[in-house]
Amino acid sequence: MSINNYRIFAAVVELKSFVEAANRLFLTPSAISHSITKLEESLGLTLFHRTRAGTVLTDDGKMVLPAIMEVLNAEERLYQTVGDIKGVERGTVGVATFDSVCINYIPKIVRTFRALHANINIGVYQGGYDDVVGWLRSGYADMGFISSIVPHDDMDTIPLFEERMVCLTGRDFEPANGKSITAQDVRSQNIIYQQNGYDAEAEVILRRFGVAEPSRYAVASDQANIALVESGLGICFMPELVLRQIPHNAAVYPTKPAFTRSVVLATMKNRPLSSAHEAMRDHIVSFFADIA
Repeated sequence: MSINNYRIFAAVVELKSFVEAANRLFLTPSAISHSITKLEESLGLTLFHRTRAGTVLTDDGKMVLPAIMEVLNAEERLYQTVGDIKGVERGTVGVATFDSVCINYIPKIVRTFRALHANINIGVYQGGYDDVVGWLRSGYADMGFISSIVPHDDMDTIPLFEERMVCLTGRDFEPANGKSITAQDVRSQNIIYQQNGYDAEAEVILRRFGVAEPSRYAVASDQANIALVESGLGICFMPELVLRQIPHNAAVYPTKPAFTRSVVLATMKNRPLSSAHEAMRDHIVSFFADIA
């Protein structure tokens, strides 16, 4: 198979659309479809199926993804090595992150990095903790922001920052002690809870407070979580960073005892970093050291 088939496959995975992949790669949708069909016939597997959410990987496609990404990453490392030999900086870096870091920090990180490394391309992938971990393990992303409590034995991590967890409630709610949220308050309230992979810290708090089965709402965004609280449907827990750029009409209380979230930058232990990857890693670490 041509490596172009693999590039097209990766573009469809990212964009979940043959049309969007065609626009990205300056090809026609029929050319994208032909390439995917050729790849599927060569492998003897069906790689995609279409849903309301777009074109998504089949189970077989998910199993094939890491191998294909390894081929593409190896090609990228080759060109970066050649660039290093010739003294020309180039490459591509994929950074995976969750919502609050993406909103509050990624724009400035990317802007300042590009000012220093104009020939290095940057891809940003946004999702929940589970998404970030999955993208790292598949090779889809080169580095990612995760919470330190997310399982990551196969990853190297660098601590970046720590922040306080807070509780959001309706304006008409007041904690029993008038100052902070305790287990007594939580046990008498409806708990608004995001999808798995988005609320790892909240799970820790609820276990500590003895809440075995919180109410679950099928939301995957911080804005939706806050909206439900504002509507009087319950309370929720989230890191303070989330509230920095999201207007809201909810009351915010600390917890007692206090809980925090530690954010780290993760890379795969068994995957060597190129010079472009190292430049981005060092830039991110320096960025957070400067604002600490």
